[in-house]
Amino acid sequence: MAGLFSRLKTWIASEVVTTTDLNAEFDNIIDNFDPDKINDLSADTTAFQVTKDPGEVGTEVLPVNMKEEEQMQRTLIKEITGEAQWYVSPANDLKALNSTIQDAIPVPPNRIISGRNDANNQPTFLVPAGSGNGNGVTLSAAGTDFVTRIDGVLQTNTADIVVSNVTTRNSGNAVATINDPSLDNEEYTRIVGERGTTFIIDNASGSAPSGQPWTDGAGQYNWFQFVSATDSANEFIFGFLSSDRTQISGCFRASGMNDSDVFSTRLRYDDNNDTLNILRTSWVFLDTASALQLTTIPPIYDPVEPSGASNGTFWFDTVNNTWKKHNGSAFVAANAVLIGTTGNDTANTLVARSFDFFAPFNSVNTVTLIKDSVTVIKMETVGNEINVYGKNFIYSQQQKSWDITADLDTGAEASSTTYYLYITDLGDQKLSIQAPTPRHELLGHYHPFKPWRCVGSIFNDSGSDFETATLLTIDMLEMPRISYRDNAGQSGTAFDILNITKVYDTHQLYATGTGIFKVVFPGKYLISANAHIASTAADEANIAIQVNGVSVFLAQTLFTVSTSDSTDISNTVEVAFGDNIRMEFTSANSQTLSTADIDHWINIERIRDNVRDF
Repeated sequence: MAGLFSRLKTWIASEVVTTTDLNAEFDNIIDNFDPDKINDLSADTTAFQVTKDPGEVGTEVLPVNMKEEEQMQRTLIKEITGEAQWYVSPANDLKALNSTIQDAIPVPPNRIISGRNDANNQPTFLVPAGSGNGNGVTLSAAGTDFVTRIDGVLQTNTADIVVSNVTTRNSGNAVATINDPSLDNEEYTRIVGERGTTFIIDNASGSAPSGQPWTDGAGQYNWFQFVSATDSANEFIFGFLSSDRTQISGCFRASGMNDSDVFSTRLRYDDNNDTLNILRTSWVFLDTASALQLTTIPPIYDPVEPSGASNGTFWFDTVNNTWKKHNGSAFVAANAVLIGTTGNDTANTLVARSFDFFAPFNSVNTVTLIKDSVTVIKMETVGNEINVYGKNFIYSQQQKSWDITADLDTGAEASSTTYYLYITDLGDQKLSIQAPTPRHELLGHYHPFKPWRCVGSIFNDSGSDFETATLLTIDMLEMPRISYRDNAGQSGTAFDILNITKVYDTHQLYATGTGIFKVVFPGKYLISANAHIASTAADEANIAIQVNGVSVFLAQTLFTVSTSDSTDISNTVEVAFGDNIRMEFTSANSQTLSTADIDHWINIERIRDNVRDF
């Protein structure tokens, strides 16, 4: 790699060297010490193709001269392109490949990349001040860098950012009472508010809550603090309050974290004993100046600029994929990204939810299940594939299993309890009593406060054995089915028929003591039933299927003298959450039902209709 420039002077023997000539020669070298004045290291094609491996982290091979330095760079270029020689043009350049990837897996320019999380990898970077500690929230970044992209530009925050003036809840009555007489602390009340169901609420006088906090939150998402008398605990719920302030729906149950990094769990509730406190919700943005911007105005997503917006409104321009903020006169670039929400009472920030890290989420889930023993569920076949929190797991030649003696999420085994089967973001298997939440943005059903994807559920019976008929894959999680048989010989002219022997009950929704099937998942149901009279005089008897005490269809049989006879019924009915379905018997004269085990039955199952299983 010789120089490509000439000397200024060539000295001859015995010539006196002057300072002028010597300085000029050194200046000549310095002035020409540029890349275009230095010769290459490739005298021929063979030399042009020489590369040198620089090693890897921990096994570095350091160059000893500029020649080796350049040969090592050739190696990296060759590895990046994948071509036979480092100088061969690849079929696709990086820009084209990036465009292809963006088309296949859209990567938003505004996203959360990484940050503080807990032992289960759940994001926990937003920390509320907590009860008694004031109205503040902290973006925790001192121990773990908080990394985002804002309008495509990488931003790394390494220090905590604290806001101590989070907007508090307005004064006025913030308490509402659960108003749903049909519900009484049943297990399924732990999912009320989700999956098409609603909380029905009122105030102490039986009308819609009317305090300022409720009018502030009407027609939008809010944080609520649910107080369960039965479970003697509180649960933070994020849900949509209807404009008339009588219903809360679209909920994310047990989704809030307190100042101790603890998430509340799903609780049970009943009518008129349990209460909900509405909190003032703030939406938290991080801007390019490393400041947190909070607003109580729900963000707007739309391709068209909103008209009549208030000062401080954030609008996500879906055409240009960027956040904009109203400055009082117009929308301008917000230079910010949405990172979470908080909930405040009148003095303290009680709860926060850190939004998810971006990942290539996918709906793929081919997992099917079988019961292996009374304590073990396993994959039905090999070759299952699932995407969990952006990671693909393929179990090519293995049937993974869930063992209640080894894979419990937490605590000891509980009898008469439904367990949910999860695959963690690390590909492990866990059993949990926490029901999953449908997460449309993650394209699957996920644990309410862990990045684990649910693949099914099963009921652990009173003897602590898995009940075969209750094993459900994720597509059946909202598809209850029951079958009950037998009768103890009821008699009379009108009574609710009690079928007392369970064949199967996938969601434990039928009560043998009342003969009532409780509707948790609204929709269309197929119902079939049969009743048998032991012996009778000439009479006319009916069996009817009733919804909330009203007959929706019936069957009629005319009995002959001194004989036994039966009648059956089958039809479909559209029902709502909280409805009661039962089987009613009526006759002109008192009759006695047969005790033969094959003579009485009721079967109820939900018909698949607009049920999303991702």
